[in-house]
Amino acid sequence: SFSTSGVNGRGVITPGLSAAYEPVERVNLRLTSAVLFSQGAHLTSGNHFYGWETDFNAEWEICRYVKFLLEADVLLTGDFFDFAKPLEDPTTAVFTNEPVMWKILAGVDLMY
Repeated sequence: SFSTSGVNGRGVITPGLSAAYEPVERVNLRLTSAVLFSQGAHLTSGNHFYGWETDFNAEWEICRYVKFLLEADVLLTGDFFDFAKPLEDPTTAVFTNEPVMWKILAGVDLMY
């Protein structure tokens, strides 16, 4: 299992769908898409809708003890985030008002 989930003090409710495919032996691909809501409202915006997140995961088992992992995620943010009030000074911060957030991760899983 490869996950980059974190801890969120407001709680997250995420109905969604996931599809997996194994194009060749030892290669697994998974696409997950979900709508995200917070249990509690944001203190500033007063809203619950985080947005729509889609994640792509790829796993390649190189040998019995080594796996190469890749994850690419995109979040189309909802009204939970109050972009009219940036978290940082907009003259010095990067991506404080972006309505789309993304990340790409790669790693190696060593098992013994």
